[in-house]
Amino acid sequence: MRFNRVTRLLTLPLLLVSAVSLNAQAPDLTNGGVADIRYKTNLGPTGLEGWMYQASENVSDTSEARQILVTAVDSGSPADGILAVDDVILGVDGTGATPTNFTADPRPILAQAIN
Repeated sequence: MRFNRVTRLLTLPLLLVSAVSLNAQAPDLTNGGVADIRYKTNLGPTGLEGWMYQASENVSDTSEARQILVTAVDSGSPADGILAVDDVILGVDGTGATPTNFTADPRPILAQAIN
């Protein structure tokens, strides 16, 4: 998947640590799926750290991910008191009034929602 220059610049700061998850398919974290949480991603100014499925050896390939597992919440951050460790982010829509699941790579979608 090609990202335009702006998207690449937005998503690069989100990467804290990346590695490969060699599962054949992204786990459904809301239905007993298990994440390999050794590999986490900084979720920008939210104050969150999270895990997203990676389907290939490309360390930034989260194109098959559709969920974000919250692995840490910084005290005093915008997410503090709203999200907790082990919460699963299924999508973003800006208001929360109408839940919208991720239908593509959650990294650029989350970055656009933050912007």
